[in-house]
Amino acid sequence: MKILLLLSFGFLSINLASLAQNSHLIEWISEIEQSILAMESLSAYSSTEVEDDVKVDMILADRVKVEEVTDSTFSILVDHGKGVFCTKLLFQYTEINTNDYRLVFSDLRERDMMGTTVKVIDPCIEKNSDGC
Repeated sequence: MKILLLLSFGFLSINLASLAQNSHLIEWISEIEQSILAMESLSAYSSTEVEDDVKVDMILADRVKVEEVTDSTFSILVDHGKGVFCTKLLFQYTEINTNDYRLVFSDLRERDMMGTTVKVIDPCIEKNSDGC
């Protein structure tokens, strides 16, 4: 009986620690959601320094909703102002230190913007839109 009680207490301690860590992660993701809604650059959340000549692609959003969180990714649904969630963004993250998370951005690419070639990086690793 004592062994079962100790095992149960150990399992409870591990679960409580996991819940506390997950609450930090959820709070961090919520900050990212607020930054998206405020149309702020997500460069501050990057796991690597973003050079000054690189544009971090912005996400125009009226509403956002976290769809799923895993050990290394989370997805956010985006309503661009049409009243429906049309786009799904998949973000990859890493834990730098305990409860200190950072986004892993996509690969650098070049885009033509008004006749000028600009270096662009996406904060998400995948973007799917159903065209609405």
